[in-house]
Amino acid sequence: MKEKVDIEKLRETIKKKYPHESFYARNFGPFTYKELTEKNAGVRYTERHKIEGLKIYKHKYIYIAIVTGAIFFLLTFPIMNKNGENTSLIIFMYFFCPLAILYSLYILFFTRNKVFMEVAQNELIFNEKTHIVWENIILTGILSERAGKSTDHFAILGLSNGEILQIDVLGTDIAVEDVIKIIHLKKKKMREQIENQ
Repeated sequence: MKEKVDIEKLRETIKKKYPHESFYARNFGPFTYKELTEKNAGVRYTERHKIEGLKIYKHKYIYIAIVTGAIFFLLTFPIMNKNGENTSLIIFMYFFCPLAILYSLYILFFTRNKVFMEVAQNELIFNEKTHIVWENIILTGILSERAGKSTDHFAILGLSNGEILQIDVLGTDIAVEDVIKIIHLKKKKMREQIENQ
């Protein structure tokens, strides 16, 4: 196990990994990093929300889109292709679309939603396999990565052993700021419990 690092060393490591200090890096670079604290994190979850035992699931919107697109293709292509050209691609699509519809319907109705994040009493669990003890999270931030015209957002967690985790929230119904807010609310609740003992 690595020895514990202080928060300033962790900040320096993040600055080296995701440079964001210069004017060029902030405005034209591939990354923008901002450290988030309890005060400037998300607003969806507040102290009155019960976050203990909270589970955030991955959504299945992609399978709904596959079913919709395949049905649209099967229904409209015969109308659009009145001259009857049957290329190998069209024949392949006519066999592939029903299989894609059946597979997507199976996923939608007969498989359970995968848990993206679970707030347990002693740890935070991502994707049912990454377990992070609450006391090990010492730094939180948001990383915005530019990819062409779109921007992807990631939660950055700095751990006490010097490890930096990049959490992707794509495919879920939670914002990066809300993930960080949940972390700060849980850590605040744990501090209050220790002070009251």
